[in-house]
Amino acid sequence: MNQKIRMVVILLFSFLIIESFLCNLIQAAEKKAKERLAVLELNAKHGVEKSFAEALSVIVRDKLHSFGDYQVMSQEDIKAVASREQIIQAIGADEEGSKYLVDFGRAIGTRFMVAGDISKLGTTYTVSLRMLDTKGAEAGVTNRVNESCSKCAEDELIVTVQNVAAKLVGKPTLAAAKKAEEEAKKLTEEKKKAEELEKQRLAEERRKIGEAEKQRVAAEIEKLNQEKKQILAVAEQKRIAELLRKEDESTLRIANDKEKQGSMSSTSIVKPATAPEVRGSTSTAAKKAEEEKVADQRITSTVGPVVGGSSLVKTFSDPKTGMEFVLLPSGCFLMGDTFGDGDLDEKPVHEVCIDAFYMGKYEVTQGQYQTVTGNNLSKFQKGDNYPVEKASWNDVQSFIRSLNGKSGRKYRLPTEAEWEYAARSGGRSEKYAGGNDIDAVAWYSRNSGASTNPVGQKQPTGPGLYDMSGNVREWCGDWYDSGYYGNSPRNNPEGSSSGSDRVVRGGSWGGGAVDARATSRFAAAPGFVNVDLGFRLVLPVQHP
Repeated sequence: MNQKIRMVVILLFSFLIIESFLCNLIQAAEKKAKERLAVLELNAKHGVEKSFAEALSVIVRDKLHSFGDYQVMSQEDIKAVASREQIIQAIGADEEGSKYLVDFGRAIGTRFMVAGDISKLGTTYTVSLRMLDTKGAEAGVTNRVNESCSKCAEDELIVTVQNVAAKLVGKPTLAAAKKAEEEAKKLTEEKKKAEELEKQRLAEERRKIGEAEKQRVAAEIEKLNQEKKQILAVAEQKRIAELLRKEDESTLRIANDKEKQGSMSSTSIVKPATAPEVRGSTSTAAKKAEEEKVADQRITSTVGPVVGGSSLVKTFSDPKTGMEFVLLPSGCFLMGDTFGDGDLDEKPVHEVCIDAFYMGKYEVTQGQYQTVTGNNLSKFQKGDNYPVEKASWNDVQSFIRSLNGKSGRKYRLPTEAEWEYAARSGGRSEKYAGGNDIDAVAWYSRNSGASTNPVGQKQPTGPGLYDMSGNVREWCGDWYDSGYYGNSPRNNPEGSSSGSDRVVRGGSWGGGAVDARATSRFAAAPGFVNVDLGFRLVLPVQHP
C-alpha cells in the first residue's frame, strides 16, 4: 500500500514539473514574438512640404520602435514588397480608404498599419495618426489620435508628433512620464526626509539613554568611592590603634628592663659590637645602541600606455582610409542622467571607469565607406565628406572586418560607456556633446535643412570629436538592456550579454533637442536601416 502511494506522489510531482516547464516555454515564446508594424510616410497637406513630412515620419517610426513592443518595418522593407504606386495610394488614403490600407498591410505581411497626415492652417500645425489592425474579419481602425500645435517651433512640433505616436499605442507622453518621474522623486524625497527624521529621533533617544547611563554609572562609581573611603578610614583607624598598642607595650618593657638593671650587682660595661660597614655597589647602566633607519623614498611617475617602447600619440590617421583618430585617456565618470531630465533607462547614475582608447574624430564618411567596401548605401549622396547612413549594424560589422583585414588593426564599434565618456569630454557635466548650446554643436531638426551635412562643421567636444550629438545617430557594440544601469560593472562595462536590439546613441538631423542629449539611449535591431543612422569607430590602445 505504501509503495502505491509513493508511486502516485512521484507521478504527480513529475507531472507538475513538466507542466511548469511547458508553461515557461510558452511564456518565453510569447515574450519573444513581436507583431510587425508598418509606418507609412505622413501625407503632407495644406502648405506642408513633403520633405518636412518625411522627416516627421522618421520621428514617428523611431518613437514607435523605441517602445520595443513591435517589429517596426523600415521604408526599405516596405519598398521591397510594394510598388511605388501602391505606396503612394496608401499614403493618400483617407478615412474612407481604411479597407485599402488593411489590404495593403496584409499584402506586405504586417499585422498593424500606422497612417496619417500633417497639415498647417495659419500658424497651427495639426498631426493626425490612425492605427489599423489587418487581422481577422473585423480588421480596421483601432485607434485615432489628433493633436494641434499653435505657434510652435519645430522642436515643439517634434515633441507633439512624439506624443501623438505614444498616445496611439497607449504609452505615456513625455509630459506624463516627466510628471510620474517628478511624483516618484517627490515620494523619494519625502521618504528620505521621514527616514532622516526617524534617524534623528533614534539618535536623540540613544543620546538620552546614553546620558542616563552615564549618570547611572557615575553614581555607581561615586557610591563605590565613598564605600572605599569608609573602608580605608576604618582600616587606618585600626592601624593607628595597633601602633599605639605596640608603643605602650614597648614603653612598659623598657621601664621593666631599667628596673632590673638597677638591682644588678655587677657594673661591668659591655662594649657593643661594631656593626660591619655596609658598602653598596651601583650597577653600570647599559648603553643604548638603537640606530635609526632612513627609508628609501623613490619617486615614481606614470607615463601612460606604452606601445613599442614609446608613449602613445594623441592623434593618428589610418593610412588606408584617411580616418582620423583622437586619444581618450583613461578615467572615471558618473554615467547616466546627471541633469535629471532623461528617460528611465538613463537611471540610475553610476560611476564607470574606462581604459584609454582611440575614437574616430568624425563619423565614418561616404567616401571612407566606399573606399573599403566599394559601395555607398546612403540616401543623401551629396559628397564624400557627408556621413554614411542607411548602414545596419550587420553592415557595419562587414565594413570593420574588411577594414581590419586591409589595415592589420583591430577597429571596432565603441561600447556604450566609451561613447558617452567621449561625448561628455571625459565625463564633464555637459548636456550635449561639446557643451550646453545645441545649435553650436549639433545638426538637428531645427537647423539641418531636413538632411545630413558635411562632417566636422560644428563645435567639437573637449578632446576634439565632432557631430556626436547630431547629423546621424551612431551604432554601439552593446546589446540594449533598459535596466542595465542598475547592475552595470564599474570597470569597462560592455553591456548585456544577450538581447534582440543593439544600442544606438546620439542625435540626428531629423531628431529634436531631447534626443540629442549626451545621455539619451536608443535601440534598434541589428538589421535595421534608416536615413539618420550611421557610425564611428574606436581602436583599443594596445593596437594603435
